[in-house]
Amino acid sequence: ISRVGKGTFVSQPKIHHELRELTSFTEEMKRRGSGSSSVVLQTTDTQANVETAQLLQIEPKTPIFVLQRIRMADARPLALETAHLNPVYCPNLFTNHDFRTDSLYRVLREVYHLHLVWANQWIEARLPDSYEQKHLNVKQHDPVLSLTRVTFNEHDLPLELVRSVYIGKHYQLKTTLRMEKSNP
Repeated sequence: ISRVGKGTFVSQPKIHHELRELTSFTEEMKRRGSGSSSVVLQTTDTQANVETAQLLQIEPKTPIFVLQRIRMADARPLALETAHLNPVYCPNLFTNHDFRTDSLYRVLREVYHLHLVWANQWIEARLPDSYEQKHLNVKQHDPVLSLTRVTFNEHDLPLELVRSVYIGKHYQLKTTLRMEKSNP
């Protein structure tokens, strides 16, 4: 792309994500033929704050695991992701897994035999805070997509709360809507 007074530069294509099925970041990038990796910023045992406890349907101050990663697609930062998990379902989560390359959803399914069946997800466009600017290498006025997802098992129990912040210029969400059939 060439712009007058700016020279020539190569723009990266956007990642197009269709909101139809529950997949992990790793699975989604693999499906697109992109390599995925992560920079692990935090693996912590902490206590659930009021909002996290409410979404995970646990009492405030209940012990939880927090996994925070910068998610990379083909070695470029795409998202800052913070997962909150109830250790009752996945004890010793941080002991034997390398979440720089391992998929959290794969570990939950294959190691802990958890069935991730459905999720509620909230999406909003906003500007990044200073922490997100630093870790995603974006500027104060660069838009981001903020996603909050609660993932449930087959018994409708929440297994995971994840908050993700995607770089707006690299990521696009798509959904297909259909008219609901009405009764005459």
